[in-house]
Amino acid sequence: MRHSRPLAIAVVYLVVLAVLGGAGIAVGPRLATEVQDLAQKLPETSKRIQNGEIVVGLVGRGGWESQQIREIDRLVQSHMGEIVGYAQQATTSVLK
Repeated sequence: MRHSRPLAIAVVYLVVLAVLGGAGIAVGPRLATEVQDLAQKLPETSKRIQNGEIVVGLVGRGGWESQQIREIDRLVQSHMGEIVGYAQQATTSVLK
């Protein structure tokens, strides 16, 4: 009985590692593909944000008034460099 506890702990660790490894193998390729697709779409998405298309489309669906939409778009445009920088950093860190 004395050796059964360490053996049980070892078995549990092996099972947990196997499950995590299997999940990584199952999800890893799909995740890599999705991240690469995101990286490829980032320049186009950035252009759409810069010309106000995305902001107006998203906020416009919420029933906001046109003055509020213009103000939100102005704020997004004034911080565009920071927004693009954060998006690039996030994409780069995920791709590493």
